[in-house]
Amino acid sequence: HPGSGAEVHNRVPVLYSYNMQQLTNGLEKARKTTHLPSGIFQHGYMDAAADPEQRPITPWSLYKRTIAASAFAFLVLIALIITLLLENRMRARAEKSATASESRFRVLFEQAPDAIVVYDFDKQSLVDANAEAEKLFGCDRATLLSTGLLPFYTLEQPDGRDVATSSRKHFQLALNEQSLHFERSLLTMDGRRIFCDVRLVRLPWEKRRLIRASYIDITERKEAEKILLQEKERYQYILQTAMAGFCLTDRAGRFLEVNDTYCRISGYTADELKTMRIGDVEAFDNRKELEHQAKIVL
Repeated sequence: HPGSGAEVHNRVPVLYSYNMQQLTNGLEKARKTTHLPSGIFQHGYMDAAADPEQRPITPWSLYKRTIAASAFAFLVLIALIITLLLENRMRARAEKSATASESRFRVLFEQAPDAIVVYDFDKQSLVDANAEAEKLFGCDRATLLSTGLLPFYTLEQPDGRDVATSSRKHFQLALNEQSLHFERSLLTMDGRRIFCDVRLVRLPWEKRRLIRASYIDITERKEAEKILLQEKERYQYILQTAMAGFCLTDRAGRFLEVNDTYCRISGYTADELKTMRIGDVEAFDNRKELEHQAKIVL
């Protein structure tokens, strides 16, 4: 319509009112034709105008689900990254602790005064040996590990059993958490015949069944025991073959040992005399005289 801006402004409300009135009349006419309750079209129209789906589309309403899913995925990713960092840190600490523990074990293993070898039960072979083991067996570590233990054992052992059978039995018992202690006779690589005190114990290893065997050279002790036994046998021979009667008593006069001649003189057997006192056999004026003579001898 021609005219000033004021005229257009004044006509807009009239046009808007006319259109709303026309729409309302049309809706009311449709209601009467279909016999529907009054106001239903008006309410439906107003409800449609108020429906959120009829509102203007915004970026948030269009992408809010995508944004929420992306935010959730981002949080999950952050959580995974933190978890991986913590696991890596814990793994690094565990590896550092294991390395330190292995270093301590290696120091103790190498500096031990005993000859120590480590036996792998599953591989049926030696897997480690310290410097003292090299000295004891008379060969270097590589030779010892490749040779094994059985070739060093002599056929005659202190326990009198077959060495191969008894060795398998010992390792099996050690594998069952039993600490074993026994003696072995060895012939070293450099030709020495030695006696060793052997101790077996299972090592606390998760993935491998390892047994530690420690060897202590007791050859000098065995030689001293042998000499002592020989001296005792010679003493017994002299005692039993002596022409004179001989008896050995303690301070109280109880018989500890007698020879055959003394038994013939006293008329008692050796077992009977060992339950008696010298005062029961030999004549003394009184007990004080017997104690006095014993003090003089001692």
